[in-house]
Amino acid sequence: MKTFFLLSLLLFSFNCFGQKTEQEFAVYFGNDFTNDSVTIFVNGILIAKNVKLRATMIDPENLVITQTRENITVWPHYESKKTLKKISLDNSILNLNIEINNTWRSFSFNLKDGKFLYPEYEILRVGWSAVKLLTISQSKKGPVTF
Repeated sequence: MKTFFLLSLLLFSFNCFGQKTEQEFAVYFGNDFTNDSVTIFVNGILIAKNVKLRATMIDPENLVITQTRENITVWPHYESKKTLKKISLDNSILNLNIEINNTWRSFSFNLKDGKFLYPEYEILRVGWSAVKLLTISQSKKGPVTF
């Protein structure tokens, strides 16, 4: 009986440790951004200031921001990971204020429509000139990992 109890306790503990932490949202900056400087506010709280974005061999991992039930993690590819206190998400609404190269953009997302966000540049042609505009696509699917 003791052996059965210890064995079931051991299996239960392995199951608990083997579970992945569920992400509440994630923002993945890819290789559209090279030598760009970014400052990010999430729901009015500063989480990244003047982070230098550099191209990587792995896309979209230039800058990864994830929030779980416990905390928020900011991980620039070429720098150390920073863990911050979890940010409150009222009614699953996420407001992002992003300054990239001294230009501010504001975005609002309902995370029920998808919790994975992919910032990228969209090129707008105006006559002979082109303008880069920051856009963010929202998806229910995370990036493909191998």
